[in-house]
Amino acid sequence: MYSNGVHVVFIIDILIKPRFDNATLLQCLNSILAFGNSFLMQSGNNKLTILGSSPIKNSILYVDDEINSKTENSNDDSKKDTKIDFDYVDCEINITDQQNEQFAMITETFRRNFSKWIEDCRERYVWVQIQRIPIHLNI
Repeated sequence: MYSNGVHVVFIIDILIKPRFDNATLLQCLNSILAFGNSFLMQSGNNKLTILGSSPIKNSILYVDDEINSKTENSNDDSKKDTKIDFDYVDCEINITDQQNEQFAMITETFRRNFSKWIEDCRERYVWVQIQRIPIHLNI
């Protein structure tokens, strides 16, 4: 347990279709990031995780490095078998403003992982739709 800290998990649950309102989605994502960053500013012990969920693919969009390292570096043999393979892209980001480094890294990491997740979902959605097209053979 984190001393005097809280762990918040956001789950973004969306239905990916060829057409969805990008402007509304962008506003929601910006709100999530603003809330997440303000939550982290309240205490250095607070932790944040953002998950993406859709019928096509689930993905970790942001996970705190300390939480991620505890999951990956578990010394307990029983926990090694339950380790989950995440499609999580760790980002190398150059930050010029050191005062807001943590928040910039959260934002950039989240945006890169979110974009990858949406692309993967769209590709799989198209593939599933192609598989559902009936084929009529004239023999």
